[in-house]
Amino acid sequence: MKYLIALAARSAWNRRATLSLVVFSIALSVTLLLGVERLRNDVRESFAQSVSGTDLVVGGAAARCNCCCTRCSTWARPATTWTGAAP
Repeated sequence: MKYLIALAARSAWNRRATLSLVVFSIALSVTLLLGVERLRNDVRESFAQSVSGTDLVVGGAAARCNCCCTRCSTWARPATTWTGAAP
């Protein structure tokens, strides 16, 4: 068993440049993944706090498309339906 560990250590030492690039790329990937996940959760939480207590968000009348976003419930229905066509 000691011989196998020593052989693996010598092999890794001979491939130290490749091994260091692999370790660096894995560390960078994990860091980016965790950073994006934290950013996504923070944005979701911030948005939830900013619109809490809001029942209706209406776009301006002069906007290219009249937007009416209602809260999802049984009593709220959109005033108009956007067809996707430009006016």
